[in-house]
Amino acid sequence: MSLDTQVKDKCKHVQMTPIGPCDCKRVVPLMFRSLHYPEGWRSMPLDQWLRSVDNGKGYLLQYEQGLLKNYDNLEQIMELYVAPPGDDGKISIDQTFFADLTAGSNVEMKVGHKRMFEKWFKDHWNS
Repeated sequence: MSLDTQVKDKCKHVQMTPIGPCDCKRVVPLMFRSLHYPEGWRSMPLDQWLRSVDNGKGYLLQYEQGLLKNYDNLEQIMELYVAPPGDDGKISIDQTFFADLTAGSNVEMKVGHKRMFEKWFKDHWNS
């Protein structure tokens, strides 16, 4: 299969990968992500974004229901919770994001999971 080939799977995700259709357990490798999402993370569906934050390991899937229920897209999350860099050059993540993500569920945000989200936001702020 060529890199240009688009494959539509049963989950209605469109993937452009050299290895085939999405199985919803695999994250598109970083080198192919721009092919899959032409606008980068801005066009990434929330469920796919959640999987990309932990590199497809599935640790963060417990937050998927709250994520899909409360937010429309990733840009909305960035606008609501991530402040531009301050004088020190660091971005600020509103800690209510973590509480809002777990609100109404029996899930408590683990420190390691919080760090994964923080790292993703910091790595993608200007991309």
